[in-house]
Amino acid sequence: MIYTTLRGLSWRGDLAEDFLFWIFTVTNIGTAPIDSTFIGIYADFDFPWASYAEYNTYSKSDAHALDTYDIDEETGQEYKIGYAWDGDGYVEGATIGNWPREPAKLTDESIVDNVALAGVIFLQTPLDTATGEELGLATWDAFAVAVRELPEGIGNDAYRFYWLNIANTGPVNVGNDPDDLDGDRIDDWTWEHPFPVGLETIYSNGERCGMTLNTGPLRLNPGQTDTLILATVMGMSRSELFKNAKVARQIFASGWLVPRGPFEPRVVAMEESGRITLRWGTLSENDSLNALSGRQAFEGYKIYRSEDGGATWGSMPITDENGTIIDYVPAGQYDLANGITGASPIIPSFNRGSDSGLDAITAPSDSIHEVYLGELGKSIEDTLRYVYVDTDVFNGFSYQYAIVAYGAGDETAEGLQPLQSPKTSGPNVVTAVPHAPETTSRADLNAVKVVPNPYLVYNPQESAVRERMIKFTRLPQECTIRIFNVAGEHIVTLEHGTGSPIISEEQWNLRSKENREVAPGLYFYYLESDLGNTSGKFVIIK
Repeated sequence: MIYTTLRGLSWRGDLAEDFLFWIFTVTNIGTAPIDSTFIGIYADFDFPWASYAEYNTYSKSDAHALDTYDIDEETGQEYKIGYAWDGDGYVEGATIGNWPREPAKLTDESIVDNVALAGVIFLQTPLDTATGEELGLATWDAFAVAVRELPEGIGNDAYRFYWLNIANTGPVNVGNDPDDLDGDRIDDWTWEHPFPVGLETIYSNGERCGMTLNTGPLRLNPGQTDTLILATVMGMSRSELFKNAKVARQIFASGWLVPRGPFEPRVVAMEESGRITLRWGTLSENDSLNALSGRQAFEGYKIYRSEDGGATWGSMPITDENGTIIDYVPAGQYDLANGITGASPIIPSFNRGSDSGLDAITAPSDSIHEVYLGELGKSIEDTLRYVYVDTDVFNGFSYQYAIVAYGAGDETAEGLQPLQSPKTSGPNVVTAVPHAPETTSRADLNAVKVVPNPYLVYNPQESAVRERMIKFTRLPQECTIRIFNVAGEHIVTLEHGTGSPIISEEQWNLRSKENREVAPGLYFYYLESDLGNTSGKFVIIK
């Protein structure tokens, strides 16, 4: 009898988003030894091009290979990856089989030009009791799941499955795997000659192909536990897949220390009428602390602004070669004057700066505050040395800012890519809303505004699917706002008073007094207050 456990590990961050780690343990809970056994994984990746009529199942034409993704320069040890891709889609450099090759489609209308690859690598395997060294990858087999009557298939029963797909050899009554010509229990399929290219007539155009990767054989005595640690890796190209596999192995070898960008700065936002001021300190530049937590050395700051709650981070997107948005041109960028400038040799779309220096954002005076670094279990003193002022804002609008600290990465294309702190959440991401002062005189009533005006389809400030919202700003402390359409029909009345959340603002959900969503068009408002009256108009476009 055996008892197994499986634990999955993942980390956030640009460098760790394309692989998952798995820790698999096997324990003999019986009273007798288990001899000559294997521990491994059966991988059947699905590449979802399911709705295209010509390929009514997304597991058609899967291709598989085993190759070396890295070599240790000192020992010469080769590190292997078993990987797969979808033969229906375009994969740069992949060998084309004899099956019909239409462009892969996610839907009947949407062509997928580039299809990702996925693979498995072993990071730690049980020890060979004779040598004391790891057993490593002992067997690898690619096979057609739907084929049972042939030796190259999955087999008709558990007995044949073990010998053909796990041990990858066989006794006389089963026969050896014809895909393993040199008899090393590793199938001979490679990137240049993948499974099942050339065998499509036998394997039904590659339908439902999979692979097994195993370590062994080993002996488990009663009560003994052995561990297999592996990673599933993804990539948009073969080179990216191999690079991600190297990074995964490096993370494991370092004791799960995932390289990240410099420490996130702790940002404070100050809201004023018509301006938002951001302040932050020098924590990100403390490279001794960065090194302690496996973070990259500091190179500069990028300042991002979002008007839609973080869905986008600027008006100028940066795309990869496939047209996928990977970042945005920041609202501001300031870097160390150290000669490291321009595009990264590893990620050409990543701008490392222009040697601007940090003087332009240095505040006239510092203020000291204490920061607790949970991952290091210590508190340090930080200084609010830097300042960034944004005056291109509308009162009543909500803005999200991310002050991103980044590293430069290595100077060679084979090195570590530049890394930056995230802009999804954290102490470097803040939300601020500038508010106009309340109107206190009759002369100021003309300053009342509607934002946004015009209202185009939706307001990026809206947070729910059916939420609608515009704001009246620069209001008196108390007033009544009546809204009419172009036909002069009364739509709704808004009462603004001391109970309103913001003393100078009132929000309208674009619903009538009957709680119906209003139609697009031109609308008029009339405001009455003790200071006097005013009026205006706004447009709703849907």
